[in-house]
Amino acid sequence: MNDNKQSESSGFLITFVILISILTILCLPSIISAATVSGRLTNQSGNSISSQSVGLSRLDYIGTGKPDDRIPVEYMDDTDSNGYYSISVPDGTPGLDRVIVFSRSLLHYNELYDNIETSRWSPTYSDAQRADITIIDARMNPSGIDFQLDSNKQTFMVLMRDGVTHLATDLSRPVRNGSWPVVLVRTPYNKDSDGSGNNARSLFLPDDYAIVVQDVRGRYASEGEYKPFEDDGWGENQDGYDTIEWIAVQPWCWNGKIGMFGGSARGITGYCAAGAAPPSLDCVWATVGAPDPYQHMTFQGGSYRKELVDNWLDAQGASYMKDVYKEHPNYDDYWKQRNLFEITGNVRVPIFHQGGWYDIFDQGSIDGFVKLQEGAGRGGRWNQRLIMHPNTHGTMGTNLAGQLIYPMTAYDHQVNEMQHGFFDFWLKDIDTGIMDEPPARNYLMGEAGLYSSAPGNIWRTTASWPLASTPTKYYLRRNANLSITPPTKTEGSDSFTYDPLDPVPTEGGANLYEEAGPYDQRVIESRADMLSYTTDALTAPLEVSGNIKAHIFIETDVPDTDLNVWLTDVYNDGSSMLVLDGVLRARHYQTFEGENLLTPGNVYELVVDLWSTSLVFDAGHRIRVNISSSNDPRFDPNPNTGEPFRKHTYTQPANTKIYHSQTYASYIELPVVTGNPSGCKATTEVTNLTATKTPEEYLQLSWDPVSDGCFSEYRIYGADRPDSWVWFVRNPEARTTETQVVLQDTPFSYFLIVAGGTDGSNGPIGHFDK
Repeated sequence: MNDNKQSESSGFLITFVILISILTILCLPSIISAATVSGRLTNQSGNSISSQSVGLSRLDYIGTGKPDDRIPVEYMDDTDSNGYYSISVPDGTPGLDRVIVFSRSLLHYNELYDNIETSRWSPTYSDAQRADITIIDARMNPSGIDFQLDSNKQTFMVLMRDGVTHLATDLSRPVRNGSWPVVLVRTPYNKDSDGSGNNARSLFLPDDYAIVVQDVRGRYASEGEYKPFEDDGWGENQDGYDTIEWIAVQPWCWNGKIGMFGGSARGITGYCAAGAAPPSLDCVWATVGAPDPYQHMTFQGGSYRKELVDNWLDAQGASYMKDVYKEHPNYDDYWKQRNLFEITGNVRVPIFHQGGWYDIFDQGSIDGFVKLQEGAGRGGRWNQRLIMHPNTHGTMGTNLAGQLIYPMTAYDHQVNEMQHGFFDFWLKDIDTGIMDEPPARNYLMGEAGLYSSAPGNIWRTTASWPLASTPTKYYLRRNANLSITPPTKTEGSDSFTYDPLDPVPTEGGANLYEEAGPYDQRVIESRADMLSYTTDALTAPLEVSGNIKAHIFIETDVPDTDLNVWLTDVYNDGSSMLVLDGVLRARHYQTFEGENLLTPGNVYELVVDLWSTSLVFDAGHRIRVNISSSNDPRFDPNPNTGEPFRKHTYTQPANTKIYHSQTYASYIELPVVTGNPSGCKATTEVTNLTATKTPEEYLQLSWDPVSDGCFSEYRIYGADRPDSWVWFVRNPEARTTETQVVLQDTPFSYFLIVAGGTDGSNGPIGHFDK
């Protein structure tokens, strides 16, 4: 290779590698003894590359395929510490007269054979048919089949708007010279080893995406001071915005197409960037993220999430933020300025919200979908998508949650396909059909067990969230009973004493560092400071899907305390498996924006949000509600003094009554779902479309009604170009069940009217220009 070519190639960031060698000796027999192919992998400096795969396949074995199909790998070996590999084929193997050998790597590309251009993890059939492939006799046990590989990673120090701070930014891109849509991951967890970054490379590099992974401000190789999520959104510094717009003008970014990807903190940086509204951001895939940092992350129900926040800040070297949060225990301007839901109109991109029913940000994923689906700006409105798994923060994508194992159906094997479909649609302008599918997908849980055949344990798609349901009150009753029948006049209250120095210990739940997910609560239900209320055994399965809140009337002898509520599914063996838990700090019984201390002796209604679930309580099971005033370390124990948050000078016990009388009827409200909510797709064409001007010079669109029994609504989209569904779906204009709509000040010249099915899917399309 000449120096100019070497210099040119080293300037590119290339993804995958292939060296193809074909041996064709027609006069030798097709069945031979064992053969060994060996060689070494080195980089451009001659240093060995270890732990990289080399593959071998016989052309007789692989047969033929489409030009872009990947050739299946038949034999493999990984290079040792010195870069050597050795592939042996068993005795009697036919077809060794025609073999291909190739290297497989996510982090390197082949620098020896520049004209073999592919980004695939393994070669394609078209690669094997090239005329310029070197011929090697494999049956002679050839050695020295070497691969010279260069790193495909290039690092930039990108300057932010403050004119001072540079952020370390890695780029990985496909093998051939050109430009590609970009998937961006912004992380506080080290770009060199970040899980979301590696996942993005393995998922999208083989399909012609460039991957950018960046250390956020103040972390690892990036400059500046680290303040978690403070500089990632729409504040004084807008690092997500600046990074995206920097990427958009790079020669390797195709048409300025950029999507963000990642889970947990990286999902939150995606929400932050969407709120900043960079013009070049096209879409976001946010897994287990939190759009509202007050309720979803820091002060759930006004009570500080000690287990999550303190441990996470300590692990990130940001313990000083505890002092910041200590000064803002209420939902004040500090939190409002950081809450995506205060600026939903700024969000102009589709976001795929991926969450888990036992995740630390369970409600965050759901609220992100619900509030942006209709509240986002043009381009984001009605283009949101949701998927909810039966998992904790750390078990996403498995059938495991806490002490439960769900059937194999809990694995969602379609997620990777959905991720590709989502990014291909929005970044490559390929109509993958993903935007024709129902917007919401969730796993309806049932009785757990690897081979459980109980009702539930299925994936379901729906038009929206929450599902249509019947709010059903389950009342706290005497003798620890939970019933849909309200209390009588003769019922009164139960009481317990909570001591901040001996709080109820956390047993599972939406934790990050403690044991997480559904755990058996019997170990704490026997405590004197916990009350339990349980239904009779259910005579039929009961589906509960949606947000769950408990309305509890309390009287206490202190100015402030917490009210913790647990919902459990009591199995036939007596185990009390946690479904959800929630909390309310009593001083916030009226508002989270301020504080209203309690007057001892008065009765107050406290509404505790347990967040959301989707579960079938099976026949024979029982539903249980537990109540106490602590859940430590999940929530910071309340000292019961009424003093400012974490500034108390003493603690005191709280003697609390829980009322279940006719006057003060405490209850938990469950969203009970009956029937089949899935619906079906509309199938009738939208016809006779017309456009007229109203007297006010507005545009009025009209069409004939569809007659399909599954019809739900019409969806109207606008675009500047008529030739692509992708361009239309970016711009939802209106939704209606009528056969006309009036659009004010629309900038578009072309329109689509879609008949939507009752399951949220898109039916036949009618279109015209004005």
